[in-house]
Amino acid sequence: MFRAGISYDDFGKLTMRKIKIIANAYGEKLKEDFKMADITAFIQGRYFIHALLCTVGNMMPTKNSTKFEYPEQAYSLNQADEQLTEDQIEAQRQAFIASLMTMQHNFEINKQKQETEEVDNA
Repeated sequence: MFRAGISYDDFGKLTMRKIKIIANAYGEKLKEDFKMADITAFIQGRYFIHALLCTVGNMMPTKNSTKFEYPEQAYSLNQADEQLTEDQIEAQRQAFIASLMTMQHNFEINKQKQETEEVDNA
């Protein structure tokens, strides 16, 4: 069986026009599958960021000591329909700031390690 879902027997009976139609339909299906995989990866990334903030963000003290919580409900694909409250918007801002602070902290640690390795290797 070919990748496009056609058996060898059926493929031998098709005209070039039908093969082209099937190939185009298969190409469209691949594009849709790729788009769906991309959306899925994006959503998984959002969940991962929240999981990371809940673990690492709550362990690291900050000036305003915001307590991060994992979302109670799944994200919808169409957030334009949702109306966020001021508290939710502020929580998103704090989560974003905390993720930036975590990235900065990790960058500084890696930079310090690299400088130490360069001194050791010299």
